Amino acid sequence: MNKILIVGHQNSGYRDVEHILLDCGMKPARKSKNQGLSTIEIGLTLRRAHGCGELDGHRDIQQIDAGPVWNGLALDLLMNNIDQKFWGWSDPDAIYLLDYWKSLDPKMAFLLVYDEPHRVLREIGCDEARFCTRETVEARLESWSIYNRALLAFYLRNQSRSMLVNARQVRQNADAYLKQLQSYLDDHVRLSGPVFSNGAFKSIFSQKGSGGTIGQEGHALSATALSFSALADGFLVESILSEYPEYQQCYEELQASATIPQEVVDTSGAKAFEAWLIQMKRYSETGRAIAILTEKKQRVENELIELQVERKNLNAELSNSNNIKKELTEENGVLLVQLHQVQEELELYRFESRENQRLGEEKALLEKSRQALAEEKQGLEKKLKELQRQQDFLQQESKSASEARNALTEENGVLLVQLHQVQEELELYRFESRENQRLGEEKALLEKSRQALAEEKQGLEKKLKELQRQQDFLQQESKSASEARNALTEENGVLLAQLHQVQEELELYRFESRENQRLGEEKALLEKSRQALAEEKQGLEKKLKELQRQQDFLQQESKSASEARNALTEENGVLLAQLHQVQEELELYHFENRKLRQRLSPDYYGAADRLKKELPYQLGAVIIERTRKIWPVLFLPVSLSRIVQTYRKQEKKSEEKLPPLTEYRDYHEAEKAQKHLSYRLGQVWLRHSRKPWGWFVMPFALAKAHRAYRDYRQSI
Repeated sequence: MNKILIVGHQNSGYRDVEHILLDCGMKPARKSKNQGLSTIEIGLTLRRAHGCGELDGHRDIQQIDAGPVWNGLALDLLMNNIDQKFWGWSDPDAIYLLDYWKSLDPKMAFLLVYDEPHRVLREIGCDEARFCTRETVEARLESWSIYNRALLAFYLRNQSRSMLVNARQVRQNADAYLKQLQSYLDDHVRLSGPVFSNGAFKSIFSQKGSGGTIGQEGHALSATALSFSALADGFLVESILSEYPEYQQCYEELQASATIPQEVVDTSGAKAFEAWLIQMKRYSETGRAIAILTEKKQRVENELIELQVERKNLNAELSNSNNIKKELTEENGVLLVQLHQVQEELELYRFESRENQRLGEEKALLEKSRQALAEEKQGLEKKLKELQRQQDFLQQESKSASEARNALTEENGVLLVQLHQVQEELELYRFESRENQRLGEEKALLEKSRQALAEEKQGLEKKLKELQRQQDFLQQESKSASEARNALTEENGVLLAQLHQVQEELELYRFESRENQRLGEEKALLEKSRQALAEEKQGLEKKLKELQRQQDFLQQESKSASEARNALTEENGVLLAQLHQVQEELELYHFENRKLRQRLSPDYYGAADRLKKELPYQLGAVIIERTRKIWPVLFLPVSLSRIVQTYRKQEKKSEEKLPPLTEYRDYHEAEKAQKHLSYRLGQVWLRHSRKPWGWFVMPFALAKAHRAYRDYRQSI
């Protein structure tokens, strides 16, 4: 056999027996291979599945009859420990599973540990003893009796695979115990470890209620008084147990059947006087301890008063620092207001500069347009003068022709009247022609003013061509009149023919008169257009004058703006110098304030430990632990939800206000911990669990975080 299951009552001292074996080469049991369950967790699962609760002291202990369906849990545990030559574990609750483990593995030995009932009463704690009653003591003793009777019954049925040992005897004579245990083990298993001479093995578990040391500044209760106290307790416990002989009888049955029983020591010589004397010594030692504690309390109160005074001084310094900080904040506010005002003035100045620049450009364009109009006006005036000279020349020619006609009229009386009529009509036509010429010129000028510059130029050219044609027509008329004069002078006979010709011309003149009437109507329309253009011209002249005044005003404004800009530049230089000086003073105040704050604030350490106690890190750790196996993953959301609820409740109950992590001296350790996989997974879980659709992408987000962590680890 190479596996040992150690079973004993909670007050039996089975831990001491286990530690002896661990010191002598026994290995602790590993967790199961697939599900990661420990031996304690496997036992707890089986008991819950079969409805076994805690020992209540009112019913006997029955062995659990676990079916084959539960063998997988234990087999998984055995498979993970198959390479260990000698291993085992202890579990007081395994009293229900002794038959289960016996039937599962024939190479498993059972070490059954017991102790006297006196230990049950000795290990009642001080806080528990304040509310202890006779019923409580009887319930504890009854539970001890039921447990050890079940232990004895199993031992009597399986003596070949089990040992019934007394824990106190094992501590007193460990060598004999190990030699006898060796006979139950396989040949290849050899117990090796420290040699316990004369049974000198000291338990690592101090007994509750048997006394202890009170250490303050090197003072302690004497070991002799403590040993006397143990004897006094034994005398009192013996007196109580004398009222319950059935439990003493159970202990004697265990002693009679045990593999390693407790050696009987005769204590009949103990006297009540000796117990009283020992108790008085205990009172003396207790008084000394109380005096020491009182002295310490006084020192602590004095230190507390000093700390309160120091805290008061620090609060005063902190108040002064806050006042200085408040003054600096107000000064900063004033400086910021001034700075904003300067910026607004600069923006206004820039806007005015842009407006002045735009107006200057518009002024330049207007000046160019005015120059072009002036040049075109000069050209048109020259053309009008030339046309006026031509018109005067034609009038002179027409006057000479009129004189010739008058001479011919004197020679021929009949024709004279007709010629006078024709002359009058001709004069009227010429007058109308001159009017038409003038109207044409005015029309050309008005068309030029009304249309665009290019269209006006083309219109004027067309009008000039029309006037040229009229001039040619008048020249032809003058030439024909001259020919007629020569013909009248040479031959009077042809006057009749000329008269007919003049009549035809008269018809033509009448036609032209109708045309002139139409031109008169057009003249009226053109006159109206001319008046409108004249009004527009006046408006343009007014606008030109207004623009001239605006130009003068803008020049003055530009000059004043230039002067204001120079003044603002100087003021800005002064303000910038003052601002730099204020910033330097502010930096100095901030530096002094930081030094003062560093001097007042305490040094905090443990940033990484605090981060690991936070909710994201705890959730990530649980995710990593549960995802190593298959079946715990199914219950992972429920487990994490419980952890979140527990953390929120504790956070609400906690009244401790911790400083920010950045104020810790070892904050860099917290930054390293934030890069751990646990913290990353916890953050991903919290971020996606707040939204309903986050649960669907949760596995992918966790996988992504795991890949990012793996890439980060590879890049280090």
